[in-house]
Amino acid sequence: MAASLSQQNLRQMASRWLPPSSGAQHLRIHSDTTNFFKVEYGDVVVLGGKPYLIRHNAREGRFGVDDEVKFWVKRAIDLKSASLKIIKLVFYEKFTAHIGNIEFECFRSPNKEARILDLVASIGCGVTATNPSAAAAGSRSRQWPS
Repeated sequence: MAASLSQQNLRQMASRWLPPSSGAQHLRIHSDTTNFFKVEYGDVVVLGGKPYLIRHNAREGRFGVDDEVKFWVKRAIDLKSASLKIIKLVFYEKFTAHIGNIEFECFRSPNKEARILDLVASIGCGVTATNPSAAAAGSRSRQWPS
């Protein structure tokens, strides 16, 4: 980790969003997000050399599963720009859906979602897609303004 992203520097950058009681607490810093369940509130994730303070997990608000936690989608603060971000971490999922008597397989893959985010970004919808260096560690993430 670069000297500018030391424990002390990250704590100083994040201090305005952390409760005063956490002053002496050691920040958990993640550069590998493969196990996204370990990335929790108050942790710092470093993606592509940029630090993000994790605030909470996003929740699904559609498809009849209102308020279901999406542990692979994190709401965060970019500690360099202080802007709010949504970070989508790698998540593979396969399930069967039904419409009437028609059954079909659905899947979620980071490559498919990355292509969609790149397409949306290319048509100017305010989306910023990032392919961080964390991909080398088995983790690929996308982030865009919330």
